[in-house]
Amino acid sequence: MYRKPIYRASSRPAGTLLCYFIAFTVIFGQLVNASADDYRDQLEQISGAVTLADALKIADQHSPDINSAKAAVESSTADTRKAAAALMPGVSANTYASTGSESSIVTSSPSVAPGSIFLVPREPNIDQDITAMIPLSTGGTLQKRKAAAAAIETAAGSDLTTARLAVKARTTDAYVNVLLQQAMLASAKSKVATETEQIRITQTMVDVGRLAPVDLLREQAELADAKNSSTQSQIAADVAIVDLKSMMGISQLSNISISDNLDTVSSSFKAVNPENLDDALAAAEAISPEVAAAVQRVMAARSTSSASHREYSPQIYAVGMADAEANSGQRGQEGYTIGLTASIPLYDAGQRRADVESADAGYDAAQANLQAVRLQIQKETSEAWCEVQSSSDELLSAQAGLSAAQQGFEFADLRYNAGKSTTAERLDALEALSKAQATLAQAKADEIDRQTALNLALGD
Repeated sequence: MYRKPIYRASSRPAGTLLCYFIAFTVIFGQLVNASADDYRDQLEQISGAVTLADALKIADQHSPDINSAKAAVESSTADTRKAAAALMPGVSANTYASTGSESSIVTSSPSVAPGSIFLVPREPNIDQDITAMIPLSTGGTLQKRKAAAAAIETAAGSDLTTARLAVKARTTDAYVNVLLQQAMLASAKSKVATETEQIRITQTMVDVGRLAPVDLLREQAELADAKNSSTQSQIAADVAIVDLKSMMGISQLSNISISDNLDTVSSSFKAVNPENLDDALAAAEAISPEVAAAVQRVMAARSTSSASHREYSPQIYAVGMADAEANSGQRGQEGYTIGLTASIPLYDAGQRRADVESADAGYDAAQANLQAVRLQIQKETSEAWCEVQSSSDELLSAQAGLSAAQQGFEFADLRYNAGKSTTAERLDALEALSKAQATLAQAKADEIDRQTALNLALGD
């Protein structure tokens, strides 16, 4: 017996379905790519020479840490306005349209304050009211909440200052690292150039029989090693630029060059160096925005704790309502109501007690955090101050070492090319010169980095 098939094949050709699928895939892919392009476009691309001052300015504009701190300030400012608004009169308009077989009680929408309650009749009815409430006495609960919000807002401002200082310090470190790696690269290239010229001289001397071929091979091996070191220095310099772009908050596609050097940065750097450690610690305690933020959070926690305790006090509000009602069974009615509402908690199964305990614990935690911040600031300040004291001596020693190494190499080079010394003696002197150049560059960078750390610890 013939049975009608349960499923029927689609009458659309397979080629048509395939075309639909391809079209959908292409359109969806374009939407995804467009979305990805939108996110890529958010990263700023810049080009040209960049000084340290330029880098700091760009980082202040584009750093996500700073922008996040700015958003936190805006949010806390709004919270302060919200807390202050709770002390002011609140007014709402409420409309009720109803019908039914029995009278009932309905309330205004939960998200609207002040709320109202209305007894609706059986017959179709429309009611419009305007309700106003103003706090008269809340035991200081609302005032304390406002004080807590204001303290958090002030703390957020100090956090923004801390973020700006931290970004400046990291950007300065990244910029100085670029200068250090470029100095290392210049030293490596100088060594390559020196060895290239020496090979030419050695080849001539080997040709006339003044040096053995083994001397030439030794110089060629040294040149290969110098070229490898130069390549590694170039990689380190490129990676340092990548890190600097990241610190500045700009796209890695930016084509920037560095216009400063270690000497110009060091000479223009603002040095903050108290005469002794006691002065440094006192300045850090007084100026540090991290300490200021922690102090404000202690004040906010104290106000929150006080507000929780005061919620046991009577909450007294003045209330006023103007009402207009119309229904099918009566003529329209209008009127008003004014009065006072007073409420006091009697039993809530321990909810308010839990709020008080939580707020008190938050106050204790804020005090502990303040102590931790002060200890950390003292540690960072002490370390930075001690390191800064030795920077000048290290720099002078490095400068003297470079001068001696330069003279030693020039003397060894003259002796070698005059046939009065060995290849090893000359190469040892060249290696000592390269190390001295690197040591001086490192000492200059360390001096700037240490001063940056001290400035950051002192909130400057």
